[in-house]
Amino acid sequence: MPVEYQIDHDQRLVQARAFGVVTMQDFIAYQREVWSRKDVIGYDELLDAGQVQEALDMTGAKLQDIAMLASSMDVTKAITKFAIVVSKDFSYGLGRMYETYRGLQKGNAKQVAVFRSVKDALAWIHGI
Repeated sequence: MPVEYQIDHDQRLVQARAFGVVTMQDFIAYQREVWSRKDVIGYDELLDAGQVQEALDMTGAKLQDIAMLASSMDVTKAITKFAIVVSKDFSYGLGRMYETYRGLQKGNAKQVAVFRSVKDALAWIHGI
């Protein structure tokens, strides 16, 4: 799967990495697999997509669909953070679209931001 993840229970953080050629189905599978787990409720999230070579079938409508799915899986009212790291301008635009769609969803409990480096993303997540 072109999206791998690890869970850091000490930091209450899910760190994912997307690489190579990815599709919306890859992100949907990741979303369902990780965020249906009870042990990550209330955790922050970092998605490093800096090594994505090509993102297939990424449209505004599909980003809105996954934003709705993700929001529907939020089971806590506590706001958590989701940092997306990208390297390409086009991917940055897609990330910002997702940020907007996620913020518009009823029941959304994640604050989303897009970054160019993992260091900046982690600083934002940890509030430093």
